Amino acid sequence: MRIISEFHDYYDCIQGAGQDQSLIFLRRPKEVQLGKGVKWPFPLLVNHYFYSWWHGPTRMLASQTMIGFCGKVYPVIGLQKDVNEWDETFCFGVDEVDAFVKVHYKDRQYKVYRSADKRQQRRYWSSDLSHAVFKKFFEDCLSIGDSCQKFFEHGPIFVIRPKSQFDRYPTIKYNVRLEDWKFYRRIDSYTAFQELQMYLGAQAVPQEVIPEVSDKDMVTAKGFDKFSFRKPPSKKK
Repeated sequence: MRIISEFHDYYDCIQGAGQDQSLIFLRRPKEVQLGKGVKWPFPLLVNHYFYSWWHGPTRMLASQTMIGFCGKVYPVIGLQKDVNEWDETFCFGVDEVDAFVKVHYKDRQYKVYRSADKRQQRRYWSSDLSHAVFKKFFEDCLSIGDSCQKFFEHGPIFVIRPKSQFDRYPTIKYNVRLEDWKFYRRIDSYTAFQELQMYLGAQAVPQEVIPEVSDKDMVTAKGFDKFSFRKPPSKKK
């Protein structure tokens, strides 16, 4: 597969490994806005908010992103300890969220974050986003199936991320640079290239539709006749 693009991504290096050069991936970015009447099709992190501000003793910003790659959707949680920080830590699972909280907050806060005691959470954690909430979010994302296939009509790669919690009609960005989202931590370069090649190859050469054959024609095609499964009539003398 040959990739034609104005930018470089982390899996591009696999092109030199003797792959099929007849398949071309024109990686051209495109933006499509969800129109009115189109509901947010993915699980939400908490309540009806895409962004959640954490105040008090646990000042932190959490954002939700959905990455589409070759027919599958991968949830990503971006965490920042302070709203003034520019860099986000991208988490692809609840274990990575737990590790972020453990590193950036005190042991007592981490224990309350993992606890199911709501009273302790209000006192020492001051947030609705606990371990249980993150765990449920990632589990809900596992139920995303064929319902998301319509979002791949403009390309094999997309990212959808609302600008704010009030962004009712977010924009889907297609064919973006996945390295910016540290996606190589989720899918390595070789696997990503292979999945792209197989996905685009299947799109270029769709499976042939098998025609329906009646039972009568199927019997004839197998070499049988009307007497194959019954006793032939006896000849009269």
